[in-house]
Amino acid sequence: MRKGILRRLAALALLAATLCTGATALARDEMKNTDADRYRLYLNMRDQVLTAYEKDDDGAYTRIVRRMLCSTGADLTPTPTGTYKIGGKERFGKFAHFNGEYARYWTQVVRGIYIHSIGFSGRDVQKLLRTPFSNMGKRASHGCIRLYVEYAKWVYYNICPGSSITIGNDEPPLSKAEKKSLKSPLDYEAYKAYQAAIADDAPELADRHAWVTFDNAQLRTGNGSNDEFIRRLKAGTEVRVLQEGDPWVKVAVDDREGYVKRIYVTYQKDAVETYENGRATKTTTDVFAEPDVKAEKLCRMPRDTSLNILETDPEKGWYKIRYWDIEGYIQIRKTRPDISMFPYDEAAQLAAYAARMGLPTPEPTADITPSPVAETTPKPPKTPRPETSLAPERTPASEESATPADSSGALTTEEVEQDDLLDAGFAG
Repeated sequence: MRKGILRRLAALALLAATLCTGATALARDEMKNTDADRYRLYLNMRDQVLTAYEKDDDGAYTRIVRRMLCSTGADLTPTPTGTYKIGGKERFGKFAHFNGEYARYWTQVVRGIYIHSIGFSGRDVQKLLRTPFSNMGKRASHGCIRLYVEYAKWVYYNICPGSSITIGNDEPPLSKAEKKSLKSPLDYEAYKAYQAAIADDAPELADRHAWVTFDNAQLRTGNGSNDEFIRRLKAGTEVRVLQEGDPWVKVAVDDREGYVKRIYVTYQKDAVETYENGRATKTTTDVFAEPDVKAEKLCRMPRDTSLNILETDPEKGWYKIRYWDIEGYIQIRKTRPDISMFPYDEAAQLAAYAARMGLPTPEPTADITPSPVAETTPKPPKTPRPETSLAPERTPASEESATPADSSGALTTEEVEQDDLLDAGFAG
């Protein structure tokens, strides 16, 4: 049984000490704010305005700290709506999907969706791109939330990992005068000179190094399964971590930058890191305040996120989990065994790990079958992009806990569409 493998793996593996445990763990700079509850972001898609709130005397997020004009996804590459938890950071990062383009002050929203500055044609503050500057206040990005450089810097240093952002159209609309006041009064050349003087208070912290734990882990141009394949990585390959997160990390290896699944790397050489529960989300998953689909939705978790399970109610079909700073409930049918750590022969990988750790080789289980990465052509994504050379990574079919609401564990059309949207989105 796969569950047996997972239990044995949990007994062998080390509990991850660095995965999503604090603000500084996901940033290579010292944050000016490390309290994830201090601010809350609301993105008004209608007005293309991102607002940062802090709490009033009653504890409600009503006090406006600043309002920032932005540029979100175009019609073919929309920015996903919902409430998410802020993830990893990168000070001056390269778009792995767009060769030669960069942005300053990256702050992850979900998967391949980031808040970042207007783009640059190189890692040089003098190379600001003209068109993204002109498009501020319009839906023109590839899904990301573009800001003026000064505002992207403020978000980068003050909205720490674990903070909440809500994207939608629930906020009251701004007047034309209010929105106009948020647009830079400078023309392109003047703004280019202005932003070039925006600097950081201290040198960037050194990159962390990690090691690939399993053969043939895929390095991709983005953290969605529809992004382009770059190359396969061998077990033991050392990588430089540019941006930390779960379920993907951005790394540099040799002369390439790209994304690899967090579960394929370790910060402890020759050791696999995993949660003891050994489960992950198999789809974009809402976290509820109570074990009821009609309860308040606290936030959304992206697919393939490792789970920290506090309680289990298999009869009603719910897990109680901890995600960042919140405790809530998710449906068991939207989770799966975290066996995507084994892209090929699970028994062989487990035996190899046991050998490295000097532990007895686990007894084989009758129902274990090899699970190679598919080499068939994937179905075309919903948004135009270059064709990938290999099929995306997929987790093999596995046993799922049945629930009274859906004994098959099948995903609804809405859930599949939400995953397609997040997979189709890539940093830009």
